[in-house]
Amino acid sequence: RLADGSWAADGVHSPCIDTACPSLPWANEPAPNGARANIGCHANTADASKSRTNAWILATSFNNGGRLSGTTEVFWAYGNLSDTNRVRIDCSLDDGSTWQVLASNVSVQASQVWNTMLTATSTPVARWRVTVQGNAALTDTTDRPFELRNGPMNFYVNDSSLDGDVWCAAAGDDANSGGYPGAPKASVSAVIDTYDLEPGDTVYIDTGYYLLATNITVNYEDEGSQIYGPVTFKGSPNGTTLDRGTRNSGTWCFAGYYGRWLQAENLLLTNGQDGLVVVGEGCVFSNITVRNAARYGVYVRTYTQKFYGLDVRGCQDGLNATHGQGVDYENCLFAWNSGDGAHLQYLSEGYIAYSRMNHYTFAYNGYKQIDMTGYYRLDLRNSIVVASGSGNACIYQFWQMWQGGHGSLWAGDGLYYGDYNLLYAESGATIGGNSDEGYTNHTYQTLADWRAYSGQDANSLSAEPKFVDGGDLHLRSAAANGTYVTALGGWTNFPGDNSPAIDAGCPTNPCTGEPQWDGDIVNAGAYGN
Repeated sequence: RLADGSWAADGVHSPCIDTACPSLPWANEPAPNGARANIGCHANTADASKSRTNAWILATSFNNGGRLSGTTEVFWAYGNLSDTNRVRIDCSLDDGSTWQVLASNVSVQASQVWNTMLTATSTPVARWRVTVQGNAALTDTTDRPFELRNGPMNFYVNDSSLDGDVWCAAAGDDANSGGYPGAPKASVSAVIDTYDLEPGDTVYIDTGYYLLATNITVNYEDEGSQIYGPVTFKGSPNGTTLDRGTRNSGTWCFAGYYGRWLQAENLLLTNGQDGLVVVGEGCVFSNITVRNAARYGVYVRTYTQKFYGLDVRGCQDGLNATHGQGVDYENCLFAWNSGDGAHLQYLSEGYIAYSRMNHYTFAYNGYKQIDMTGYYRLDLRNSIVVASGSGNACIYQFWQMWQGGHGSLWAGDGLYYGDYNLLYAESGATIGGNSDEGYTNHTYQTLADWRAYSGQDANSLSAEPKFVDGGDLHLRSAAANGTYVTALGGWTNFPGDNSPAIDAGCPTNPCTGEPQWDGDIVNAGAYGN
């Protein structure tokens, strides 16, 4: 190249040399000029950079990244090669780790049509290369990976260990692509920041412990679709822990924050002001464990959500749900939280929020097990609710006064529907309670009192549920190998000690998910069916 009036050689060669349109004039360029014009302002001038004298070939299409789908045509440039040479075209789906042949015996003067739907699956780290047949040293690979997308893609996250890993083949590093098992990233946030997640995509978070430097936030830019599928964040069946490392205000472990149609599963979330935050429709969260959040274990401010297998303990409120329409909770457990097990509220007159809770266990939360405020309707079925201590209640509805003198309805006016539950109050707690328009508190000590007030729970019962022990809320069974005990990691029995919640659910509900000798009637509580 020409530099300050004299010619200098560089350690690299610009791809713009000898890659202009072959039909353009080039004769004014200094020799050696490759008999082809350069790209740029010095093309076909005396200042044009000089050509190589050795044979070369250059992959030009998608050389700097980009996105490819369907059928396309890839091009290359070459020099100091006979036009009779033939080339082979290869592609890689894992950033160059492995290769597959796309075409061979192709004229060096030609290009190659690539139907990616026939030859490759979707990947964020595809590359292609061109090689002169008979001379493997004459080859060139695209400088950067490009996205090949004909459908959903997978992304990978791993901690620094391979112990117990299910998907990843290397330790995580945020400098990695995260696009295949051999190069996982070290954090979920790095995947979100690097890629545009689209409907059907899955982020695999492999076995291990992840100390979060920032909140994990999935917003509308990375949301799924009701038609084309959710964006899924999948933890390992061997255990994936996301630890926020602080309980300061404004922190959380995982949030779908105005991100719709998301799924997350098999995650343990610990610390943070909040554990799981959901603000967006159409999301599904399953097998999520939350521990030690300073405020809310689960914060829901949205509608048409589904939650399966939540286990929330050691937070302030286990669940705080504001607004919400058609939110379903199945097989969830909220226990030993210092405030409410669930605080359900909607504070706008003229609209009633609605949730359905089926196979729930609320137990030993510090304030109320279920605390309903304002216009919030709850349908509670096949559940166990245990309140303990003076001032505590299984179900409580707080009257909310609005401008204009209107107040909220309460259970007796149609905001609570429930049946086939076990409601148990001990040590001064009550089955139910509410405050009226004068903010006078009313308590319903027994199940009979609660039925008379609410008109609900006709087939429910009130008895000690007989959990395994003070930390294990599985139900005691006298049947041989009838109870799973967490501390044992297996099954045992409790002779002569059978929980009344066994076979206490609705007789018409399915019980096929329960182990053999299930009595043909579903159990009440979080582990029913």
